[in-house]
Amino acid sequence: MVPVAELLTALVDGTGRPVTVDGTTLDAAGLLGAAAALREPLAGRGRVAVHATPSMETVVAVVGALLAGATVVPVPPDSGAAELRHLLGDSRPECWLGTAPPEVHGIEHVPVDLAARASYTPAEVGDDAIAFVLYTSGTTGLPKGVLLPRAALAAGLDGLADAWAWTADDVLAHGLPLFHVHGLVLGVLGPLRTGSGLVHTGRPTPERYADAARAGATLLFGVPTVWSRVVESPGHAAALRDVRLLVSGSAALPVPVFDRLRELTGHDAVERYGMSETLITVATRADGRRQAGWVGVPVDGVETRLRDEDGAPVPHDGESVGGLEVRGPTLFAGYLNRAEATAEVWTDDGWFRTGDAAVASGRPR
Repeated sequence: MVPVAELLTALVDGTGRPVTVDGTTLDAAGLLGAAAALREPLAGRGRVAVHATPSMETVVAVVGALLAGATVVPVPPDSGAAELRHLLGDSRPECWLGTAPPEVHGIEHVPVDLAARASYTPAEVGDDAIAFVLYTSGTTGLPKGVLLPRAALAAGLDGLADAWAWTADDVLAHGLPLFHVHGLVLGVLGPLRTGSGLVHTGRPTPERYADAARAGATLLFGVPTVWSRVVESPGHAAALRDVRLLVSGSAALPVPVFDRLRELTGHDAVERYGMSETLITVATRADGRRQAGWVGVPVDGVETRLRDEDGAPVPHDGESVGGLEVRGPTLFAGYLNRAEATAEVWTDDGWFRTGDAAVASGRPR
């Protein structure tokens, strides 16, 4: 058994910096105290749902559940009725935590009080305990609940901290949803582990990103649609010149947008690749080569390989396409209630089949 505190290192050891979400700010002590106040109402609860609006209530709810040793089911606030019924029926949370959704579906609601304060006492959980059930997009059927262990989150965040030279001297700014790996795991837990500051802009508009940069943000997270809007607003894009790193993910960044960002901001965006099942496995390093259309190298501890339809190796020649397979400490523990689906995505020798096609180059980083 290991203290759950090890996941949110900077927050619990008092070295974290302030967190701002859509204009609401808590310093590290305030965030820890508000989250610790949830320990009592969460006592004995194993799995909780969070209506994941872009709000401080969501951040406190997620942190409080993790500190209490519970498993979090982030629920997209724009979920349709059928999707919501599936998520709740599949995950069976014991309560809603944080902001109440429009319809609680007969599930108890436990509110968050941002003014509450309690002393923090570490919960004891195994490092293989499940921190999140993140649901896939469901493009090939009903969404599947991805079981993410705490140890995988720690390994993934540490790998990115190494790749991006991400430290307590940074301030991360973004306006991404708080129910996916990018916005929630990287974008909230990352700062609480590394000690960097966090500014969640609410909406990811060029104006709000520019304001964050002028206020001292050093890292900016976005997806291609966000960066496309930024380059359409040259005045706001110019404000990003003093940012240390622009990170793009969740989909390939179009080459014209990559080039225009360079022209307007002076930065080549850093891209990365990952999935709910694997977290971020490949990333362009802050000190590495940045090239449009390429997502970098495996993060620390992760291995990748390419295989053809017969399972034979595909050469890393920069041209040959193969199925991407991954193994390492960042991988999920399976799909909730889907033993057969879980078994199907693993090779006989222990590699996860991502289902994505890729090209690899043998060139050094």
